[in-house]
Amino acid sequence: MARLTRMHLGDILVVPIQEELHDTAAEEAGEKIIREADNSKIKGVAIDISALDIVDSFLGRLLQKIAWGLKAMGKEVILVGIQPEVAVALVELGLYLEEINTAFELDSALEKLREMIKKGSR
Repeated sequence: MARLTRMHLGDILVVPIQEELHDTAAEEAGEKIIREADNSKIKGVAIDISALDIVDSFLGRLLQKIAWGLKAMGKEVILVGIQPEVAVALVELGLYLEEINTAFELDSALEKLREMIKKGSR
């Protein structure tokens, strides 16, 4: 099973996915993200996939489901670091992320998440 690193930065959970995950490990990682966001005071989640050169249809759909699940729980979510080749592959697979916030790098994702959380707490 792949090890999933998670970091808490205040009320933001950062999850860097640093290696290719086979289907079972990806599902387990998704469940861990959802559980951790639910069992804590997390208001936002940044999922960093910048280390991934390939995202297959299974992982693409899983990332989409994780993001939608987090949003359904009232969490803000940003998918970080989508490589150009991955973006093209996602579109070719029919996976559109227009409803999911994205950022090119983690610093801008954290800034954007903080703004979204601030707006949501008004």
